[in-house]
Amino acid sequence: MDILKFEDWITCREPSNTYPKKPTCSLIKKEGNVLSVQSKSSDCWSNHMTRFLGIDVGIKVPKIGTSLSATMVVRCSSILVHPRRRNNLRSYKSHKYAKVKVSNLLGKSAGLCFSGSWAEKMNFLKSKEDEAKMNQTISSLLVSNSRDYLISSSGDKVPVSDLEGKLVGLYFSMFLHKPCAEFTQKLVDVCKKLKEKGDNNFEVVLVSLDHEEKDFRQVLEATHFLALPFKDMTCQRLIRYFDLIPIPNLPIMGTDGKILHNNAAELIDEHGLEAFPLSPEKVAELAEIEKVKLNAQTLESVLILEERDFVIDKNGSKNSLGKTSCSTFSAHWWPACGEFTPNLISAYHEIKAKDKQFEVIFISSDCDQPSFDNYFSGMPWLALPFGDPRKTFLLQKFKVRGIPALIALGPSGRRVTTEARDMIKFHGAEAYPFTEELFQLLEKSLEEMAKNWPEKIKHELHPQHDLIRTPRDRYVCDGCHNVGSKWSFQCKVCRFDLHPKCCMKMDEGSNNEEW
Repeated sequence: MDILKFEDWITCREPSNTYPKKPTCSLIKKEGNVLSVQSKSSDCWSNHMTRFLGIDVGIKVPKIGTSLSATMVVRCSSILVHPRRRNNLRSYKSHKYAKVKVSNLLGKSAGLCFSGSWAEKMNFLKSKEDEAKMNQTISSLLVSNSRDYLISSSGDKVPVSDLEGKLVGLYFSMFLHKPCAEFTQKLVDVCKKLKEKGDNNFEVVLVSLDHEEKDFRQVLEATHFLALPFKDMTCQRLIRYFDLIPIPNLPIMGTDGKILHNNAAELIDEHGLEAFPLSPEKVAELAEIEKVKLNAQTLESVLILEERDFVIDKNGSKNSLGKTSCSTFSAHWWPACGEFTPNLISAYHEIKAKDKQFEVIFISSDCDQPSFDNYFSGMPWLALPFGDPRKTFLLQKFKVRGIPALIALGPSGRRVTTEARDMIKFHGAEAYPFTEELFQLLEKSLEEMAKNWPEKIKHELHPQHDLIRTPRDRYVCDGCHNVGSKWSFQCKVCRFDLHPKCCMKMDEGSNNEEW
């Protein structure tokens, strides 16, 4: 097996604060025209390695734990090709620096060996990034050591300094991603209308996540945005900088170069030209308008479209709309949906036993009718028919950016919460009827429970450091690989998280199995 060293390949990898003293290798195997990367590391290094590979090819990669292995498929060139190396690697055989073509690795097994110096350089780069955030300007975001310009659709070089004093949107997008394609056209239309009004103070800079240059070129020529050059290293740095999830994503920089809005894609998608100038005052005004619309919402306005005023059961029979309480967006092919659906089924039966009017409607993101039928057959609730046009309307109406999602509606059809998934996951049937008042009560109860947990623990999955009880937003547990929230036992140094349930035994009667 050939060993590849990356001591000098540091500029576009995700940094971390700590690494093991000795390098960890991962196996690469050929599968058709791509390479499959497997890691079975016994320490937290595998998590950093999968993140670095995932960012390189623009995909989300799950973490890898100590007793499990995960496989991800990536193109050989996506991992190993660097623009300054011209597809060559260094061979350390016989202590000589002979160059080896990346293509020579196809059909072979290889290990990725990360040196200590690589980690040190990455930590240095991370410290520089943190320092830059304190004094952010449009130039510090977009200028690199080798480039102080952007490119136009005609190929001209436009100085980054031309954007100073303007409102700038950094548009993270991918040509083949359907939501990006839909939003791109809306963004183009808005930019055109602004210019027709004589407002030339807004510029969009395309930060392409595409793998193929032809896709990048096609978007650039169709939009006439400015752009970072294809595969420019700054693209990867900006992904880390803005903690990019999800796409399409449009952070807005104010006239001073500081962040004005973390992601204006949703605002522009819904309000178009009315969203401008994207100031805090304008955002607050739009929020009030949205609140009025929600108060006027009915079940019929949400779920009836022209002649489609029904849902179906597992036999395909039509059912009239009742007092529906939840709409679940899901698909059989996405692992997170497979993990959440059993939780929802369990809670559904408990809630249904207490309230016969409660119902759930399944809204599928499956790719074909057989997949829909197979997945729906294991569900006890109703559904929109596969391919129903109401799905698109509901995705936009409830601003669903990922699956699984669970939207709770009151008896009148008014939206109660878009966070019902987390409420079910962490509180089960006790979360019903999903009101804010009940949620606050459950959260307070959880806070009291957390006070009885140890402040720090030692765990065999992460023997290097103590794990500290930490309030958290959403994270992925390094033990069971499920999504967690609210609390974790965390090593901040290694960015390692465990659910409380993975750290210690809960009381037998506890309803917090998912923590």
